[in-house]
Amino acid sequence: MNGESLAWWVGAAVTGILFAGSGSSLHAQQRDISPVRTQAVDEAQTANWPAGPWRSVPRQDYLELVREIAIQRSRPRPAWIQMARYSARIDGPRLRDGRLSLQLVNTSPGPSVIPLTPLGLSIESLDQSGAAPTWGTTADGTVVLIAPPGQSTVNGRWSLAGREVVSLIEFAATLAPAVQSSLVLDLPISHRLTTSEGQVEALADDPARKIPAGHRRMRVNLGRRTRCQLVVERTTSPVQSTPTRLFLRQRSSCEIAVNGARIVSELVFERTGQPTRELILSMPKSVRIESILYDGENIDARPVTSLPEQAWRITLPAPLPHAQDGPSRILQVTVDSDIQPGRAWQLPRISVPGTQAVGNLPGTVQPDLTLSIREPLELKTFRTVGWQQTADAVGGRNFTFSCIAATNSLELVIGQPQRSLAADVLARIDRSQSGWTASTEIAWSAASGSSFTTRSLLAPGWNIVDLRAANPATRVEWRAIVVKGNRQQLIVEWPDAVDTTTPRSLLIQLSRTGNSLAVEDLPMIEPLDCDRHRFIFAASSPLDDTQLGGSAHEHLEPIRPEALGDPWESFTSFQAVTESATGGCFRWTPSSITIPTKPPRAVEPTRTPTRSPSKTDPPPPVVEAVGESAERLSDADDTGRPVSMLVLSRLAPVDADRDHHAARITFAGGTFRRPFRFRLPSQSHLETVLVNEQVAGTESDGQWIAIPPLEQGVLRTIEIRYTTPAKTGFLVSSRTIPFPQTETDVTFAWQVEAPADQLVTTPAGDSATTGLLPSGHWTARWLGPLGRGPHQDIFNPLSPTNWRQLLTSTHPDRTLSERDSWRSSLASVPTALTVTLVRHDRLTAMGWLVFVLTLIVGGCCRVSNREPAATWTASSLAGLVLLGWWTPVPWTLVSGGALAACWLLLVFP
Repeated sequence: MNGESLAWWVGAAVTGILFAGSGSSLHAQQRDISPVRTQAVDEAQTANWPAGPWRSVPRQDYLELVREIAIQRSRPRPAWIQMARYSARIDGPRLRDGRLSLQLVNTSPGPSVIPLTPLGLSIESLDQSGAAPTWGTTADGTVVLIAPPGQSTVNGRWSLAGREVVSLIEFAATLAPAVQSSLVLDLPISHRLTTSEGQVEALADDPARKIPAGHRRMRVNLGRRTRCQLVVERTTSPVQSTPTRLFLRQRSSCEIAVNGARIVSELVFERTGQPTRELILSMPKSVRIESILYDGENIDARPVTSLPEQAWRITLPAPLPHAQDGPSRILQVTVDSDIQPGRAWQLPRISVPGTQAVGNLPGTVQPDLTLSIREPLELKTFRTVGWQQTADAVGGRNFTFSCIAATNSLELVIGQPQRSLAADVLARIDRSQSGWTASTEIAWSAASGSSFTTRSLLAPGWNIVDLRAANPATRVEWRAIVVKGNRQQLIVEWPDAVDTTTPRSLLIQLSRTGNSLAVEDLPMIEPLDCDRHRFIFAASSPLDDTQLGGSAHEHLEPIRPEALGDPWESFTSFQAVTESATGGCFRWTPSSITIPTKPPRAVEPTRTPTRSPSKTDPPPPVVEAVGESAERLSDADDTGRPVSMLVLSRLAPVDADRDHHAARITFAGGTFRRPFRFRLPSQSHLETVLVNEQVAGTESDGQWIAIPPLEQGVLRTIEIRYTTPAKTGFLVSSRTIPFPQTETDVTFAWQVEAPADQLVTTPAGDSATTGLLPSGHWTARWLGPLGRGPHQDIFNPLSPTNWRQLLTSTHPDRTLSERDSWRSSLASVPTALTVTLVRHDRLTAMGWLVFVLTLIVGGCCRVSNREPAATWTASSLAGLVLLGWWTPVPWTLVSGGALAACWLLLVFP
């Protein structure tokens, strides 16, 4: 036996030992991780036990065995395939020139077995660091690979045969189990590839490995899947000969807060024609780009200065896939923008020039646009073009829209709601040798708006001993200042605002010297700047020997602690306050609450309609008292009463069928302790009722609607929101608006806002209304449609403003508040009033028609040498001038059109 044969026998023996050891180790691992079956049997009847070599073991040993088996099953494998890459070329019904690359990871100190089953490729060769790796089949038919310690890479060559089914070619690919697997195929241009598992994407040309001529490279990302069915189909339309067309599906979300708006837009593309990697993103110049991600990774973006808007050119890492291969990965663009509170603000739009927008796939649940408004902001109104609202959730703060047109815009008016705070005070008073002490907890909340500062007023003689937030994690800043009447005002600065979502609570320790306790000493702390506050306190000792005993029937209402429900039970100090209230538990109910009022204004009892002022003028004052009401309010009266009603009517546009009205009733005086009743006509629909800017419930007996009285606080305002039917005529339409009828007489003011496409032609009221009508712009009166009117949008060669806008490329800033409106005042509430509207667009068209017809008639007279006499011409012009002077707005568009044509005929020979 020579040396070569001896080396061969030794190598064969070592390989056999490794396979035997690996097989036995694999079987041992399989036995260790086999599941444990448990079956209950009778110890006395062994004949009924399942067949098998059973033996009894102690219970503790059995439980320890089960625990070890569970640990073995949950323990990760010592070796695995981290990344598996396969590539091949499709040549008819076979995959040729196949290559594979397996990245192995072995965490054990010695060689480990990695199973390759269900690998179904025809492996031609394997190579590991220049040598053939150890791999093969175990006794039970499992294909395994021996991995050395650490990380290593195995390369190889393979092929796979498919089967032809009519015009299709199918490949059943079964791969080795790996954490990530991918299959790269060179596909003929005239063919299309689909897969049963994974995702197909197109790849660009790789300099290290060129794409064969007439082919395109596709990659199938399988993840941890080990099986897939590949189908290759011949396509009739050539790919390279057609021009590139991009289809875009876009989904956006916008979150608006005080510091600005954050917009996240997700774009998905589909391509036909030649592949491309270059895209241009267009957006307004006012936005700031936060990030541009493609499939979660940053990509290069270069600014484009040749376009009027802000534009960025981006290069994708791979060409966009063909529409037949599925959609592209997500291109996510995140931008920030400043908002304009209280004014019309247009939502920035991110677009890709040269693409065609398409709708989302049928059955898609997610909307095209999600709009979120964070507190303390709220959405006042909005106007859409190309968007359709699909949902309004969570109290009017989340809105969803669906895109219905390629050209779209969304104009918003964002503002802050009126602040409305409420406070609940829970206190406990104790008597000591030196005087009185009080443990107080104040819970601040907000019905609308928010505030970082809260104020409270201490009763005379009470001093602050300690103050802290009920939540130990919250730190507050506070100070006390001395105010009139030898009282202290407590000012607390909160790190987080008091808003509608989270109440803020304070724990305050107070002290007072002396044994006397009178009505003036309560409440010991009173919240300020709030619409409602309630005060409940418990006494640790009886109050009979104090000055409160005699007045308890007026100010202190005894209550039982068990009757206190929400929100008192949620107070931190509720148990400590109520557990030993020997002196009783009381609700503080002052007999009257007065508020300072301004001197009443004298108003004429007749109706005086006035045109609504411009945006720069201050708003008209609200009538507080008229006639006899002012005299009644001047007397000392502890009972509150309604004094005035202001009705704001927003008339419906042409395409709507309901007018919206808001009747705001103002109260004055003290508390209003009886239900407020009103009545609406049958054709009106009640939407909601607000009491002190908060939604309130109503009760109805079929004719009158009643609002329950407030338990605590002063009734300041009641707002009744209702709708009435609306009908728009061809040119002129009249609408009769009914008003809520109350049990008491109040002064009345009515403000009408017409839609943007209509004008109010008569005063709000009947023909007996006094006052002057607006004259309008003088150019509109004498030149008709050539002049400047409130709705003029076209270029006017006779207007210096239009020439300046043309030369400077500026346009007037139009908002949603630009509406034609009227305002009138009456001494009492009428049952209904009528207002007349005119379609401005059709009236303007009529003015242009009169202008053109007058020019044609005058031109024909000149051509036929039948010019009228000078006397007749002068009389006609004088008549037209007087007609233009006497014609009310907006009918001056018609008379002014004829007069403007006459001016042109006289000026030009």
